Amino acid sequence: MNWGRTRHNKNKYKWDCVKKARSNLYIYDMLRKWLFFVCVCAWSLHSVTAQIYERTDARPATLVGIHYGYGEPLGDMSARFGNHHALGISPAYMTSKGWIYGLTARYNWGARVKDPVASNLFTEDGFIIGNNQGPVTFKTRQRGVSTLLNFGKIFDLTESTSRTGIRAEVGAGMIWHWVRLQDDTRSATQILDPYHKGYDRLTGGLAGSLDLSYNYMAANRGLNFRVGVNYLFASTKSERGFNYDTGLPDTERRYDGMITGYISFILPIYSSTDDSLIYY
Repeated sequence: MNWGRTRHNKNKYKWDCVKKARSNLYIYDMLRKWLFFVCVCAWSLHSVTAQIYERTDARPATLVGIHYGYGEPLGDMSARFGNHHALGISPAYMTSKGWIYGLTARYNWGARVKDPVASNLFTEDGFIIGNNQGPVTFKTRQRGVSTLLNFGKIFDLTESTSRTGIRAEVGAGMIWHWVRLQDDTRSATQILDPYHKGYDRLTGGLAGSLDLSYNYMAANRGLNFRVGVNYLFASTKSERGFNYDTGLPDTERRYDGMITGYISFILPIYSSTDDSLIYY
């Protein structure tokens, strides 16, 4: 029996457990900080907005939201990417009771990629040899998209501020993320189509989300917005299956997560009791 190998495996297992515990504590700490931030913003905004308008429209409405956000990756995704920007659209239907049924589509991008992508192509001087036998310096960028169906409710903080309060939603859908290989000269054939597929780390899978925000709907249909935090978690897998730079299969399951603070501006479209009339 190889006691050295057994001891090594036990130590590796213990270290994996420690790393997993640290990752879970980090995720918990980040969620706690973001939730505290949302609660403070909600209390502050409600204190101001509640003094401006007394009552908002309680009719059913279609809400069209456009949001911008900034956040950081969690889980396995944090080993590949740095912080990200997010831009998205979230159409939804709101009932007279404040229930929300909607869709969120989001595009993410960022400048930092931690993975040493295409490291096998670099010379000792840190560049790639292009088609003209000259040096080529290319950039790696984070890219991603997600689409989720959402369900939730707006909890009015007071009876006089209907539709203004805490908006809580859960979602389910899909996420994809990848590394963009940016060669402005387009002279490095090694990383251009179709060879980029061996380096771009395209990954996708099922995703869920938890969303908590302060929702404000103006009585005069003027300024309508929400400020909140979104926690997205996903079970993903490489859609390429093999990485050219490492020379190894990429088939393991991943846990990817993102936490994003955002602001969304909302266009409400109210339906009149007369079906022939629609109010903006």
